[in-house]
Amino acid sequence: HVSKPDKVAYDGELKITYRNLGAYEVKTPAGTFPGLIIRCDYVGKIGPAQLNDTDIRIYAPGVGLIALVVKDRFHAFLLLNKTIVDALILVEAPS
Repeated sequence: HVSKPDKVAYDGELKITYRNLGAYEVKTPAGTFPGLIIRCDYVGKIGPAQLNDTDIRIYAPGVGLIALVVKDRFHAFLLLNKTIVDALILVEAPS
């Protein structure tokens, strides 16, 4: 709970694996960039929730994160079983 930061409501483990998938030229509405593609896999259990998530991040030198695709899969007992897929892309280059 945010209101009680000294009290642990749930604990658990989270393993994160990063993989470099290579460099590609990436076209976005903000322009074309040389992009480094990184895959992040998250596996863990925290309290009653289990998660198995993956995201793909594309970084451009001098710009930072230019694209992100996230797939979240998590469940807690029989109460919650959910998969969410979101995508974000750079629309305007930072100044």
